[in-house]
Order: sequence, then C-alpha cells, then structure tokens
Amino acid sequence: MACVISVDSVTGLNLGAGGRPRDIAVSGTVQGCKLVTVSFPPFPTQTVTVVWVTATLGKWTAVFNAGEDIACGALITVEAYCATNKACTSGQLSLVVDCCPSAVTLQVLDATNNVVDPSTLPCLPPGVYTIRVAAPAVPGQSYYWSVNGNLQAQYTNQSTINYTVQAGIPTDITIAVLPPAGVQCPPLSGNVHLLGCTQACPDLTGVVVAGCSPGKVTLTAQGTNLGLAQEFDWTFGDGTPPQTSTAPAMPHTYVGNGAYTATVIMLRPPGCSPRTQVASRAIPQCGTGTGRPDVPDDDDGGGGGCGWRRILAIILLAAAAFVEFYALCVPAASAALHWIAAGLAAAAAALLVWYALDVFCKKPCGWWQLVSWQAALGAALAAVYYTVCCPALAIAAAVLGAIAAGFFWYWVRKCHPTGCRIIGELGFVVTGLMIPILQKVGFLTGLAVCTANYVTLTVGIAETIVGVSGSVCLTQRARRQ
Repeated sequence: MACVISVDSVTGLNLGAGGRPRDIAVSGTVQGCKLVTVSFPPFPTQTVTVVWVTATLGKWTAVFNAGEDIACGALITVEAYCATNKACTSGQLSLVVDCCPSAVTLQVLDATNNVVDPSTLPCLPPGVYTIRVAAPAVPGQSYYWSVNGNLQAQYTNQSTINYTVQAGIPTDITIAVLPPAGVQCPPLSGNVHLLGCTQACPDLTGVVVAGCSPGKVTLTAQGTNLGLAQEFDWTFGDGTPPQTSTAPAMPHTYVGNGAYTATVIMLRPPGCSPRTQVASRAIPQCGTGTGRPDVPDDDDGGGGGCGWRRILAIILLAAAAFVEFYALCVPAASAALHWIAAGLAAAAAALLVWYALDVFCKKPCGWWQLVSWQAALGAALAAVYYTVCCPALAIAAAVLGAIAAGFFWYWVRKCHPTGCRIIGELGFVVTGLMIPILQKVGFLTGLAVCTANYVTLTVGIAETIVGVSGSVCLTQRARRQ
C-alpha cells in the first residue's frame, strides 16, 4: 500500500488582539503510516499518532502553542512526513495569516475635543477640526492624507490632521493607510466629507435676573447670536410647570419666600455641537442682600457682580493643584513651581475672604459647600490627569474625590438644587474650568506622551456626558408640558 501524507488545514486557535491566533492547529490525512512528524518553523517539530478512520485512511492533528500573537500577514509553511517510513510521500501547505483589518474608521473632533459625526449633521460650524484614524491602530503603519485630492505632505505618517472648515465650502478628506513593513496586508483608505454651516451658532453664557422673590422677575439668557436659537426651555425651581420660548427673555412671578434657582436650556440649530447648552441662576430674595435689579449680585454678568471672585478662586485652586502635582510628578521640575502653586492658592484664599466678608454681595445657597466640592473635584481631576505618569497620585485623586463627594452631598441636602442646576455646576467644572486648563498645560514638558490620550479621551467623554445630560433635561421638560 502506498504511503501518502497530506496537510489539509491550518486553523488559528485562542485568538488574541486584532484576531491574531495564539495557537495553531494543523491537521491532515495519511495512508500507510502510523506516526506523523509535523514541521512548523520556528516551533519545535511534533510527532503525533494517527487516528484511523478506516482500515487504510487515518487522520492526524498537531497543535502548536505560539505563546504570542502571530502577526497578520505572516507566511506559514507546514510540512508533514512519516516518522517510520522515509519513503512516504510528505505533505506541505503554505498560507498567509489572514487577520488583516478591512476598513478605516475616522473620527472628527471639534475645537473642544467633542467627537462629532458629519454624516448625521447637515453642516458643521466653521472652525478648526481634528480628523484622526481610530482604527486600525497597528504600530508601524503609514498614513497619507489628502484634502480634495491634494496630498498633504506635512501630515505624512501622522494619524491625525487638522483642518479649518469654512462656511459653505465642502471638503473631502481622504486617508490611505499602509501596513507595517513585512506585513502582507492590503492598503486601506477612508474618507470623510465636511461642509461648513453658512450661519453662526448661538452660545449661551449665563442668565441675568431683574427683580427678586417673592414678586415678578424677568429672566434673560445671556450669550452671543441668541436670535439663532431654536428655543429656550425654562424651569423656575418653585414647582411651577416649565415654559418654552423662542426669545431669550422670560417673565415669571414667584409666590412666597424661598431659595429658588432658575435654569434655561437652549436648543441650538442642527449642525451646532453640542445641540443644547445649559445655564442656571439663583433668584435674589427681596429684603435680603441687594434684591434690587440695578445692583447685580453674585453671578450677574455685566461686570458689577461679585460672583467672579468665587469663580476665579475655584479656577486658581484648580490651577494650583495642576502646578503642584506636576512639580511632584516630575523630579526635574523647578522648585519654584511649589511657590507658584502656593501663590495661586493664597490668591484664591484672599478672593474667598473678600467674597465672604462683602455684605453687599448676595451669595447663593450653601456657597462655601459649593466652592469646596467644585475646588476638590477640580483638584481630583488634576491628580487623575497625572496618575497616568505618576501612579502614586491615584491616592490623592481618591481622597480628593471623596472630599468632593462629601461636600457635594452636603450642598445637595442643604440647598435642594434642581437636576439642571446640578448639571450646570458640573458643566462649569468640566467645560469652564478643567478644559481651559487642560488646553494650556501643553507647555509642561516630560509628561506629554503619557497624558496625551487622557487629554483627548477624558475631555471628550466629560463634555459628551454634560451635553447628553443637557439634552435629557430638555427632553424631560418638553414631555411635562
């Protein structure tokens, strides 16, 4: 009887990252041989016993433990021969590991690192956007960007490109992704279409109150291009039904004394990101503090209020935490940074003392608990920012987070803020405090590599949460109408 061995299949087992196999099972058939030796370089050869299916036909299987992922595109050559009959015809099979990526995924980020999807929007607000390759992310691959068919040589081999979207001008951005050297995967391409909106987007910055409670007040949303907003959704904090208007001003009458907070959610036109913006304002009480529309209190815009001291103090405390944690994280940092951090903290303390002692300043409910949890949360986020490089700061982040949670709980129990007021105060910490600081810490050296992902990912996630929360708040109020 003739002796013939064949290699029928090579199968990947225990798939790892990117679908790459960690184990390889080789199988085949045999006639006229009882022991089959399988060669699969660079792994040691194996000799396996044949399992007979019929009197003349047997099957064999050998499993090779690769230990690590086998690279996509790797050439595998397997040979099987009879261990007991050298005259037996051997079998051989060559193939390429097929776990190559099949498509390119692109992400578009606006100037505040929010991820936007141009395919779901009629247009994008004019401005600078970052387009990045989210997948595949294989070390060593090459990138070639083109804008409207023109190669952008300055971005060659970079996974991101910055582009300024102009009003009314369509743009096609294309990326060609080539596999790393030695990997036999086909090149891939991706494309994103951008169109700039021809109209500006409204921006909500705050609320001004004329009047006091109890009594009639006029609430006016503050910002730019507010005439372009689709609607303003108002809640008054006194249990009355919410009201919706297309104008930025809303009259309301408060009955009885109480600590009230008015909140407005502005719905922006399609193409604006985020679609909603939130602002809150404590209502002055008649007979306490100023209570007069011509004397601005705490957070009034217009330059005459005292709320800027409280807000600036929180910003200075967060900045002090960033500088101090940087000095602790980078041994080579200048010792002067400790003094800078101390100076920022001292300036914040002076502002808070001035704010607390000013009898003409109408302060919101539980203002010192509010300052405490916002400052602690800002410092905790600063510690988290450096934890990527300095794991020891995780303890500081946990302690500061616990302190922030405690003061936050105390503030909520004492002042009973509305859900939208809470969103507004959290939004201040994220979008009005942490993001501006994060955008200005690029001058700090020695940490850019390990904090880059944190800046891009964490800021994007935080802003998305605030934007989604605002949208949910708007939807809930619309349903109650």
